[in-house]
Amino acid sequence: MVADLDIPFEAFETLAQLDQTHTIVETIPDGDESRAYALAIPSAWAYAKKFGPVTDALLVPRGIGYFSSGVEADDPVVSVTATRVPFEVPIDHWTRASFIGEGWTVVRGVWFPGPHGSMFDLVGTRIVGDIELVRRTTVRNDGITLFSVSTVCSRKVWNTYKKILWVSHLTFRLTRGQNERRMEPWLGAVAATPSFRIAYPQSWESELAPSHQGEISGVHLRLLDAQQQTLMAYVLVRAKRLDAIPQRSLRALIKATTVLLERSEIRPVGQLLPPSDTEDPRAVAIEGWLGGVIGDGTLGTAEITLRLGFLERKGLLFTLVLCGPKREQDPLTAFRATRAFEIARLTIEVLT
Repeated sequence: MVADLDIPFEAFETLAQLDQTHTIVETIPDGDESRAYALAIPSAWAYAKKFGPVTDALLVPRGIGYFSSGVEADDPVVSVTATRVPFEVPIDHWTRASFIGEGWTVVRGVWFPGPHGSMFDLVGTRIVGDIELVRRTTVRNDGITLFSVSTVCSRKVWNTYKKILWVSHLTFRLTRGQNERRMEPWLGAVAATPSFRIAYPQSWESELAPSHQGEISGVHLRLLDAQQQTLMAYVLVRAKRLDAIPQRSLRALIKATTVLLERSEIRPVGQLLPPSDTEDPRAVAIEGWLGGVIGDGTLGTAEITLRLGFLERKGLLFTLVLCGPKREQDPLTAFRATRAFEIARLTIEVLT
């Protein structure tokens, strides 16, 4: 981490003088009202009032705004992009991977409760030629569209512009948005005795596991390819009554689950380790969460990412299993699998 890079979260003085120093830019890129937005830009800066053509291609970031204080390489700029992502993915994982893929080194990434809704805030640095650049990107979604505001300037002028640039992130708002936080509709599945309910993205399929003597039940979630023939990712949510479990330490639960999975030719390769806060930032909000592990594995002969998680709730132990592709092999499917795991975990509701 760059220890001396000061990253502000407040800009009270700048915001108090906003009407004297900034211009509120409102635009409807290429006439698309779903992308209409407003944000504050320093009054002396140049900005484009027309953009286009703006594509609707899926998964491709497209510029819908560019604002600059000058034409030199180290002058500060603000850019706005929109990316259509019609599947549930973790916004923070997606943003971090895109950031790193473009050559930036992450300094810090956190969720921030902005005045116009929560946004993922990522800061990083990069050397271009002989100039060290600092980039700050905030991302939020409205339905299937991810909106990103990125501010970039040279390290030598960062302290001069850091609060001025932060104002553009704080003031960004969609003027005709739907305020829809789900990237695709969620469906529901209800398991038999013991009975529980979960939600999952509609692009996945669900199948109920048979109840075992009223002690064990479960739901299988599967993501298939476009031809509905090849399994791309798999999530299991399994419930078992606590009084039927002799040992409940996390180590014992992991061992028992890996033995169980071997019957389906699912095996860990090497050691499974607890995910970092970056890998699983939403675990702290899960009631009864006991912990989990993640690492390499195999499904038959295929190499996979294997993830296990455990939680207790109302006399039941829930085991969650994820089998998905490695991120470096198929990042989009890996992100979708992670998000399906998170949604299932978030929405577990005990019915009996």
